[in-house]
Amino acid sequence: MGGRGFVVSLKKEPKQRFLIQKRLYTTRSKSKKLSQVSEKKTKNLLSKDFVSLAKHWYICYKNQNRIFHNLKGYLKLKEIWYAAYYKLSKSKGSITSGPDYLNINDITKKKLEELRDQVLIGGYFWTGSRKVNIPKPGKPGKARPLGIPGINDRIVQEALRIIIEPIYETTFSNLSHGFRPERSCHIALKEINTRMKDSIWFIEGDIRNYFDSINHSLLVKMIEKRIKDKLIIRLIRTGLKAKVIKQNYKAFIPETGIPQGGILSPLLSNIYLNIFDKYMTKIMEEYQGLITSRNRGKNPEARKLLRKGKKSDVYKLKIPSRDPFQEGYRNVKYIRYADDFLVGILGPRSMALEIRNKIRNFLNKELAINLNLEKTKITHISNGISFLGYVFKRRSMYIRQKYGNRLLKRHMTVPVLNIDLKKVVKRLAIAGFCDLRGNPIPLFKYLRLPQYEVNKKINGILNGLASWWSIADNRKRAIAYVAYIIRYSVAKMYAAKFKMKTVARVFKTGGNDISKSLGKRAKSIIGVDEINIKKTYNEHGQEFSRTIPGILYDRYFKIPSPESNKLANNWTPNYIKLLEKYDKLDKFVKFLETEIICSNNRKNLLCTLSWRLAKGISAFDMPCVICGVTEDIQMHHIRSLMNIKKSNNPIHKHMVKLSRKQVPLCRRHHLEVHSGNWRNPTKKFFKSKFK
Repeated sequence: MGGRGFVVSLKKEPKQRFLIQKRLYTTRSKSKKLSQVSEKKTKNLLSKDFVSLAKHWYICYKNQNRIFHNLKGYLKLKEIWYAAYYKLSKSKGSITSGPDYLNINDITKKKLEELRDQVLIGGYFWTGSRKVNIPKPGKPGKARPLGIPGINDRIVQEALRIIIEPIYETTFSNLSHGFRPERSCHIALKEINTRMKDSIWFIEGDIRNYFDSINHSLLVKMIEKRIKDKLIIRLIRTGLKAKVIKQNYKAFIPETGIPQGGILSPLLSNIYLNIFDKYMTKIMEEYQGLITSRNRGKNPEARKLLRKGKKSDVYKLKIPSRDPFQEGYRNVKYIRYADDFLVGILGPRSMALEIRNKIRNFLNKELAINLNLEKTKITHISNGISFLGYVFKRRSMYIRQKYGNRLLKRHMTVPVLNIDLKKVVKRLAIAGFCDLRGNPIPLFKYLRLPQYEVNKKINGILNGLASWWSIADNRKRAIAYVAYIIRYSVAKMYAAKFKMKTVARVFKTGGNDISKSLGKRAKSIIGVDEINIKKTYNEHGQEFSRTIPGILYDRYFKIPSPESNKLANNWTPNYIKLLEKYDKLDKFVKFLETEIICSNNRKNLLCTLSWRLAKGISAFDMPCVICGVTEDIQMHHIRSLMNIKKSNNPIHKHMVKLSRKQVPLCRRHHLEVHSGNWRNPTKKFFKSKFK
């Protein structure tokens, strides 16, 4: 029984049963290594489909110029389709319907297999996408387009991505970090802070309407250089030409561009710009070859001022100590994240203008896309470089260094990654926490929520910011400032809600983190609070008690320190290290069969792939939680467990206990849950049935 899940049936009525999954996890000790288990048992943990895909990754990495003529065999693997379904089922956006008004709730095991068969015989036709405009964060009044494909299109795209990704991912440049496995914004920022610290001028690249400007014929030609499979090429070509429905319900066939929001779009965008990455590598080598001296000479302007005793003028005017215009000492650095790129230049500004013109001409002639010259600025390092929400700059500092018996004060500059607090204040002002000067104002949109819910929402915001700012050098200062604005904004709202008149009284009653209950009399409260909720529960004979969480970071010492923002010189993703480790395919397969995985260990891409394949298979194998039927099983999905924690619905209680956002239901009970229509909210008919 150890290591296997089992189901217990509890009878509530003669004709109704409610199945509860008691355990769906392994009982094997965590300290026990998988290598200690016999080889026969470990072989059973890995499916044939996973081994086939792992071999596919290995072959693509070792033979980066190989041309693939037949990929249809991978499309036949059922586990790929189950894994595609499972990945989409975890996404909140999968409940949003596409142009066919279907969502993830409509997918069953039978329909998934029928979809696979249609693709294999070449009879699948793309549904298309629904184009909507969503507001740009931090830019009120502006919006960006988002394409919402049909749910079948999303599953097919995810299956294609699993097959195509190894072919191109192993050949992409290490200078590209957007939408790639085991790479992130933080990795790109660490790369800048580590590799570009000697650059003086920066080109902040921006491509005008990149996703909407991608040329279809050029993209297909790039893909055909490595893939000759007619079925795959047909799916990609017809997918690019799939109809797009606007908000006014008018449909059109796109001549250029790929929809933002498609599952396959990030990979296709990287394939398209991979040629640009190779071109920038040549530019780097071209200018790197001009270096004739190891170190730059001293700056003549700085030396003149120092001789006159005007050392303070050197610091005020930010004159570099070394000559930035010395002939024979140049270099160029480059990094890209999606359609945003940064070019660091050690040399004069004229050199930056020259490189920008070369980039503009290349993008226009070779890729048929245009550089936005208004946004593609050439900025000096002293003014700070904005990239991915951070500001890269240099900080002046003084240190005391011992020379022999003397202790001298020395000036030096170090590269730093900071948070731009001016932009943060603008975002907070748009969200309603403060005015444009950073003065807190009452957050009245939370006025009618109970204190518990408000504090929890605020903590979610602060936790997210603390995580995103984890590598910022001014992390503590930025979090302290933002936490002060948000806390006082909430305190002002509480003063109005509980009629306390002053913020000082709010903090005196609720504490510095406002974790104590503020409500004294239910009549004086605006909206709902713990008193109202407790009174309602007592009227129904139920007990109610919960602890109000305190607002985070109310003291400076509670704020976490910044993490390391440097990247090792030999840094590579974990899955690349694994593929490099074995020189023969047989050794690699043997390693997979004896060493890799537990389902809970997702340290690299291959472990994640194996885990997802295993989860996808079991997604449709469980019985209906109401009647126990194992045929025609569908998964019932909800957006968030937070939305159903207070629900009295037994199905929702069951989902909360399992900590799962989906449960298996037969078609009949699934339709009853949604009152006969998937778009209807969940019906609460279970409460009366199970009493």
